[in-house]
Amino acid sequence: MMYIIDKAQTDTITRERVEEEWRGFLKSQDGKPLVYKGRPLCTVFVKEMFVREGADYVRKPHICLNIRWKAFIDYLDDEAKKHLYNVMKDGDAIMGLYSKILSNAFYITNVPMPFEPVYNPRAGRALEDFRKLLKLTGDMHYMKTTIENLVNFEYGARGNLQRLVEVIKRAKDRRARLVYIMHLIMDLIHLYYLIDTVNFIAAYALLRNIIEMSIKACAYYEYGKLLEDVPLGPDLFMYAMYLYEYTLEEPRNLRKACSWSNWRNELRRSVKIISRWIHRKGVATLEDIVRELMRCEVRRLCV
Repeated sequence: MMYIIDKAQTDTITRERVEEEWRGFLKSQDGKPLVYKGRPLCTVFVKEMFVREGADYVRKPHICLNIRWKAFIDYLDDEAKKHLYNVMKDGDAIMGLYSKILSNAFYITNVPMPFEPVYNPRAGRALEDFRKLLKLTGDMHYMKTTIENLVNFEYGARGNLQRLVEVIKRAKDRRARLVYIMHLIMDLIHLYYLIDTVNFIAAYALLRNIIEMSIKACAYYEYGKLLEDVPLGPDLFMYAMYLYEYTLEEPRNLRKACSWSNWRNELRRSVKIISRWIHRKGVATLEDIVRELMRCEVRRLCV
């Protein structure tokens, strides 16, 4: 788009000229990222629009960008599958995915630019314009509605996670899940207001944490079943791993597990450590178990 605009500064804007320049650009090295399986992800065209000049309105050509959403969504889907495959194959590849996401954000204007704080008056107009665009496309409504389906903000109403909390509270065991679900509810409420203020960089970072916590909660729940022979063993495992994740003390030079397979091995080792400790001591507090995990230098997951 910037390429066409630069051209328009010196040349007369005509429909034919813009189409010719755009086709040439797509065939160039710089334009290749905008073509997916032979399909352009977007097109540029000229449209006559009325603009006000003094007391009159005159027709002037405007350069417009049209996103081909079907091709663009297919491209994003394939990119996600490719990165997921790489991460499943080698956990360290997750850093490549983060780099891809952040580079897209930083280079969207073709130059690396620092992000303005949302409270900066200079950024206020641009953010408000972007909010209006998201409302027009329906994306703002979709994102907010998705969160509201999980956590309903209205008095007396219940979202899916709130209903799940009530179900778990009535259960006789596995109540440790509430710690993780309440943590998730808190993060989703935070995410809701970040989206409302169009602070998507902070929202992305928080969403990453939400995904990480969800993965860990599901894994701890499954591996906690290996402690069925211990009274309240599954709950004990989930509580202990939650506290171990957030303990401030950490052995020096302790590497984190970046791959899924390595982390599963660490979870199995954690189960054995806790089981051995309880059977040897007879009685154990959560503090005892967390300290034992630290002493054995159990690696945490790096997502």
